[in-house]
Amino acid sequence: EALGAKVGVLHTGLIPVRHPVAERLAWEALEETLALLRDPPLPVALENLALWERDLVRGPEELRRLLERHPHFGFCLDVGHALVELGPKGPFRYLGDRLIHLHLHDNHGRRDDHLPVGSGRVPWEGLAPFLRGFSGTAALEVVGGPEGVRRSVERLAALLAP
Repeated sequence: EALGAKVGVLHTGLIPVRHPVAERLAWEALEETLALLRDPPLPVALENLALWERDLVRGPEELRRLLERHPHFGFCLDVGHALVELGPKGPFRYLGDRLIHLHLHDNHGRRDDHLPVGSGRVPWEGLAPFLRGFSGTAALEVVGGPEGVRRSVERLAALLAP
């Protein structure tokens, strides 16, 4: 808030070992933490992660149920994460009415490379109609310094042109 941010993005946590007791304790800690953040000073979005076995929240359905239990939070779609997790249809499985923020970057579907937009396999043409109507905030998360940002902005501008 002090920095003038329009939205905060919250990662839902990691679990070092997939064991029923560890999972239960991790979920309890997450639920308690989210309950304590019931009245944030700016919109807060929970991000889809599910890139590694250690990520606590797995898949669109678990994230949807978590958001239903905590209606004061929005959703951040990281399109690169969705591609790694679920393949080319992954970003579309996460679109919904709670979406308030986007993380835009690309990869080849195997790991979270944060490539410039259009440099990997994210289905940008399919996402373009949605992006044109999106009224939330977005952040580029790309490697390559100023050149990576420039390439991403040019690609997005071309996609969003009428």
